[in-house]
Amino acid sequence: MTWFILNFISGSIPWSFILGKLILKKDIRNFGDQNPGVANLWKAGGWKIGTIGLIFDISKAAIPVYLTINYLKLTNIEFILISIAPILGHAFSPFLKFNGGKSLAASGGVWISISGGIAIPVIMISLLIFHSLQKNHSWTIILTMLSLLTYYLFTNINYNIIFIWFINLIILIIKHRIELNERIIFRNLLARF
Repeated sequence: MTWFILNFISGSIPWSFILGKLILKKDIRNFGDQNPGVANLWKAGGWKIGTIGLIFDISKAAIPVYLTINYLKLTNIEFILISIAPILGHAFSPFLKFNGGKSLAASGGVWISISGGIAIPVIMISLLIFHSLQKNHSWTIILTMLSLLTYYLFTNINYNIIFIWFINLIILIIKHRIELNERIIFRNLLARF
């Protein structure tokens, strides 16, 4: 339980929000979709500070999950709880009155650690494909999660991984519920040629 709490706290540190306040002197929740995540830091301050925020938000999940799953002997339930803790922390940060971000970077960090880095190309290729095909970013995220599940089903069927994936998907759906009410809007790919 101690490691769950530590991973939750690590995930709940709102680095993008903090960087916005300290460096930009702005509340990034006043930009974009009004959440305290990397996308709004990027919109408020540009790609340089956005990239720093992305690294911090991925790392706050990747590092503690990596350390706990690789250096502790965990039961199946501990593995699941420790892996999902930073995602929950990011989504429901006590530092932001339990109104955290959408958990995208934290989710990425967890999957990087669980997969030993293999998830990076799966996630990047999926994001690129689905973003180039349609305009709704929330649907791009959900479709990328389905790609990640497909990868695991074909390469390493592990019920703990599937359970973590399922909980992660539920959190992402909750945090993106408004945008997911909108339909998928396909891009006109023929107009580019």
